[in-house]
Amino acid sequence: MIHSRNVQALLDGMLGGCDVLEGTVPVPALHSVALLSADTGSIISFSKEHDLEHGPAEHDSLNNLRIMALLVKDKFSSDEKKSCEKGYDLDGGHRAYTYDVEDLHASVTRIPDSDLLLMLLAHRDFPYGLLNMKLKACVKSFAQLYGYRLG
Repeated sequence: MIHSRNVQALLDGMLGGCDVLEGTVPVPALHSVALLSADTGSIISFSKEHDLEHGPAEHDSLNNLRIMALLVKDKFSSDEKKSCEKGYDLDGGHRAYTYDVEDLHASVTRIPDSDLLLMLLAHRDFPYGLLNMKLKACVKSFAQLYGYRLG
């Protein structure tokens, strides 16, 4: 069983910026982090930044987040079936894929052996390489959901 408060706290923690290496420039915060159904693309849980730096934009509404989740899930499913070369290898033989969605960067992967996808959305100035590194670290935080099946 997924305990929503625990998942929400984990997603909230993933939004924040971090230092990649000691003494380097800090990585900015993410726009959104979402846990999705791999079958339907529906959002199971999510966390969004509330940042005045970027100002209000169209992609800040919940409806737009839902649509972006569906688009990313469809593209991910298509790329997984094709075994695309453009994927980024993560530990354990699974892959992450990156996409442009509106004016955001998206990175998504399947939680290993589960029915869940983890999607990170970042502002366009967030480098894809760092987004994939953050995704790789975030997936490890969901180790207890490896093998989780919905319904």
